[in-house]
Amino acid sequence: MRPPIVLLATLLLAGAAAAGDAPDTAAAARALAALDRAMPARDLDALGRFLSDEVRITVDSTVRGAIFHGSLDKQRYLAMVADAWRKASDYQYRRIDLEISRRDQTIVATSVTLETLTLDGVVMHTRTRETTTLAPCPAGLCATAIQLESND
Repeated sequence: MRPPIVLLATLLLAGAAAAGDAPDTAAAARALAALDRAMPARDLDALGRFLSDEVRITVDSTVRGAIFHGSLDKQRYLAMVADAWRKASDYQYRRIDLEISRRDQTIVATSVTLETLTLDGVVMHTRTRETTTLAPCPAGLCATAIQLESND
């Protein structure tokens, strides 16, 4: 039988190692702040680094009568964003109402993103409810799932 002090030390070290592997909410806030700088700068590379290779983006959107319900992988989402940024002018992006919580080995961030852009001479405003799941990745924390819901 192990002496109690050795057992206690083993348990404490195991707990510290497990806690060290879990992402923290401050790291998630930093990752989202970097994304919030990248979006208005139209930095597609930074957006790509934020998304894990396996990310699944679920969209439920109605904007100006156009309805889109579907799921996108990383490459398709990046292509769609690049196309929109190429066509749009006066693009503005802002995140509000950010809430971050830890769930096991992941972080879940909920927020609202506000975007304004001019497309074909028409000014568009979107308000999107966003739920992002973040997990450790080689770049730090990456989005593994994003749910986007918007209606105009």
